[in-house]
Amino acid sequence: MSLSKYRSKVDRITQSVRNLTVRHNFYFQIIGSFLILSLVSYLHFMQPPSLDVISFTLVDKLAHFLMFFFTMMWFMYVSKKWLVTAVSLLLLALVFEWIQMNYIINRSFDWFDWIADGIGIVLCFLLLPVLIDKYFDSSV
Repeated sequence: MSLSKYRSKVDRITQSVRNLTVRHNFYFQIIGSFLILSLVSYLHFMQPPSLDVISFTLVDKLAHFLMFFFTMMWFMYVSKKWLVTAVSLLLLALVFEWIQMNYIINRSFDWFDWIADGIGIVLCFLLLPVLIDKYFDSSV
C-alpha cells in the first residue's frame, strides 16, 4: 500500500470516528491529558517493587510499552496532529529517563526503557487506525 493511500485511509478513518463519536468538551480533554501525564510521571519515577518470582526486567519493559501505548492512544483521540504527538511523547520519555538518571536516588537511565516506550508509541501510531477500521467500520 502506498504512503498516499495509507494516509488517505487514515484520514478517512479518523474523520469517520470523529463524526461517529460524541466529542468531549475542551475541559475534559485538558483534565484527562493532565491526569494521564501525571500518572505516567508517577509510574516513571516511583520506586519499583521487588519481585523475586518473575524476571522484573521483562515486566518493567512491558509496563513501559503499555504505559506509552495507552498514552498515545489517548492523545490520538484528542489530537489531530498524531505525528507531532508521537514525537513529543518520545521526547518526554527521554526526558523522564534523563531526570531519573540525574535527580532520582537509586534510579538510572536505561536505553531499553526508552526503546520500550518508543515501541509502544510507534505500534499505537501504526496499529490504531487499522484496528479502528477493522472493528469500527463506518461503511456498514
